[in-house]
Amino acid sequence: MRTVSFSSPAVRTMLQNDFVCQLINTKGDPTSGASVGHAPSDAAGLCTRGIGKQNVQCLFLTPSGEIFHAASGYRGPEDLRSELEFALTLYRAVRKQPANASQLVRDVHIQRLRNQGFSDDVITRSDSSGMLMAMRTARDFAELNRSTGNPVSQAFAIKGRNSELSDGRFSVHYPMIPMQKFLEDPRILVGHESSAFQSVGNGGASGGPIGR
Repeated sequence: MRTVSFSSPAVRTMLQNDFVCQLINTKGDPTSGASVGHAPSDAAGLCTRGIGKQNVQCLFLTPSGEIFHAASGYRGPEDLRSELEFALTLYRAVRKQPANASQLVRDVHIQRLRNQGFSDDVITRSDSSGMLMAMRTARDFAELNRSTGNPVSQAFAIKGRNSELSDGRFSVHYPMIPMQKFLEDPRILVGHESSAFQSVGNGGASGGPIGR
């Protein structure tokens, strides 16, 4: 993301004009995944939305340190710009209704997930079965659309869809959670598995469970 997404002129302009940015190095954190080192001259890998969610998370906080939106895993330039625009619009709404901020954040994320095709049962369920249900639904959808003949891209689409669901559910179940409270258990966003995230000279990229 450093060499592609954050280097996008449109993204950089938004970050400089509308956000106060901070980078936290998660290397060695038990909640983070493992990244493979590569030379600056290496080509950026081809990544799909949501890969490496334990390696990189974009958290959007109010000035008082409450998380009102999250986008975990890789986001390409256009996807990241879309997340920034969504976060900026939501923050402006929160500023207008500070007493109702938590409910507002929850309602906006529920509606966003509805617009993405998720049912209320999946969105509001507090256990992991909702996630599994969404995965089955996405797989069923892929089975009905095999005409593309590209199961790999379909698998990536499913992974991206589940990333959208997990990010949205985080804000639904933990609206306006203080950053300090979140740091006590970051797995409420990224899950309990570890992931690998690679970008190597041949342009390869991967992500998936590597431990725990």
